[in-house]
Amino acid sequence: MRIYICSPYAANDDFGVFTNVEFAKECCRAVFDAGYDPYAAHLFYPQFCDDKKTEERARCMEAAKRELLLCDGMMVFGEDISAGMREEIEFADNNGVPIYDASRNDIGLHVFNAAKLFTVEGRLKEAENGARKIKFNYDANTPKCGENYHE
Repeated sequence: MRIYICSPYAANDDFGVFTNVEFAKECCRAVFDAGYDPYAAHLFYPQFCDDKKTEERARCMEAAKRELLLCDGMMVFGEDISAGMREEIEFADNNGVPIYDASRNDIGLHVFNAAKLFTVEGRLKEAENGARKIKFNYDANTPKCGENYHE
């Protein structure tokens, strides 16, 4: 089963991007360890495209969406939903790609309604239903995903 990894990439500074890339790698590892095949477009395209160039970013996002359609599902990681993540989630939802919330129970692949993801009430409701945060091996001085990201 191929899982599209949806987690933040952009940040206010290079350290924030580095932190988000490391987080995405951890997400991929967790999905891989759970027996699934992870795909993270935001780990692939920045290797040769400049995310700060609007046209290149748009082309990469369109290419990522084509790849998303080839995946069996999308796994959403992180507490903050960036504009890019929102675009991917809405695309998956509109195209019938199952969306899984990683905060539910590690990699338990619990399907949820994407509309809930965009509201505080939805996040609180998920928490009331027993949602847990994924624990990653970060040094105490390393910011967690999203701490440097403000859009």
